[in-house]
Amino acid sequence: MKFFEVLKNLVFVPKCLSCDERLLPVIEGNGRGRMCFCEDCLKKWDQARGNICPACSEIAATCSCLPKFFKDNQPSVPSVCFYNPKSNDIKTIAVLKMKRINNSQYFEFMAEELYPSLENLFFEMGIKPEECLFTWIPRKKESVSKHGFDQGRELATKAAKMFGASVKPMFFRFAGEEQKTLSKKEREENAMDSIFLLGSGIVRKGRRKRKSFAEGKTFVIIDDVLTSGATLKRGVELLRSAGAAVAVVACIARTEVKVKK
Repeated sequence: MKFFEVLKNLVFVPKCLSCDERLLPVIEGNGRGRMCFCEDCLKKWDQARGNICPACSEIAATCSCLPKFFKDNQPSVPSVCFYNPKSNDIKTIAVLKMKRINNSQYFEFMAEELYPSLENLFFEMGIKPEECLFTWIPRKKESVSKHGFDQGRELATKAAKMFGASVKPMFFRFAGEEQKTLSKKEREENAMDSIFLLGSGIVRKGRRKRKSFAEGKTFVIIDDVLTSGATLKRGVELLRSAGAAVAVVACIARTEVKVKK
């Protein structure tokens, strides 16, 4: 651990993402997750990551219960865990705090947890990760102003660094409603009306349209939570319309599949 990180941890003592217990400012050895969870909560987190989907009996990283759009375009959607916004388990607490607390160690940990399944996707699709451009769908300006950061950007930046890839903003969000308050159909309509490619609205009359920056490139869109998939679908469609060769998605958490009894 670097000296300035130790000094920062001494001044701003890190706390467990789940139970708020104070953590040690210096961790020896591997120390996986020790700047995010206390020992007991790290065990709970690892156990929760192993929860299986009630529909396909797979863990989140290999769950095949995906919206058809993604099934048709990539072998899997790399992810870390399932998420239920109505529960109060360690996964939900960790995901919600990731939205509210700007701590680089939290984002680094989550990106590390995502790394194996994302690496597997690259292998399956024959993608060289170092040649990818990592990006994100920005959160609403009101949320950025309120919390002071964009969790999508933080996750994309950390993940790109781990793969030796570049990160680049490709989208902007214009107004729109909160996705969590909408139905599936409304989410798709809202995404269509509020998410756009940067520069897409700047085309001057009488001038030839410039070649799109996205043309021929491979993109990885990183998000925190996949619910209906409307936001990520919109991102993929926009990149493809701009000429991207490949556009895949990955997320930290996926909303639990509901099984009809």
